[in-house]
Amino acid sequence: MVYMPLRPIPGRAADASGAMATTRSGWDAAFYEDAGGGKPVKEFLDGLEAIDPDSTETIYTKFRLFGDRGWEESVKCELLKHVRGKIWELKVKGGQPRVLGFGWHKLFIAAAAEIKKRDDLDPNTIEAAERRREDWFERHSGPGK
Repeated sequence: MVYMPLRPIPGRAADASGAMATTRSGWDAAFYEDAGGGKPVKEFLDGLEAIDPDSTETIYTKFRLFGDRGWEESVKCELLKHVRGKIWELKVKGGQPRVLGFGWHKLFIAAAAEIKKRDDLDPNTIEAAERRREDWFERHSGPGK
């Protein structure tokens, strides 16, 4: 697997392969990618950008903040909120879009997203994030990987 950043980060140099330099914290964010190459959160954000570019940019800013702060600091400052099990929400205060993901090898893997319709997260979104986490670990954490 080749890691590619969510979006180029201003002020961070790319190496010859186009991969971005490590963030200050050593952590970064990436999109979950299924076996067929689909990236559901990327597709969600692409659709959201067409109707609400400000919210989309806010999400990408939160990804960059996570990279600067790392996991522990992001939890302390409530940028990341535990949902259940190994699933976490990237918090956007007052925002409608919600992104759920999990940690893997110094990455926050953005696995599922929704538009906020009520205070509680949609159980289907949580279950999608859990299924995608299981799939990710089966495909990327086995022997020889």
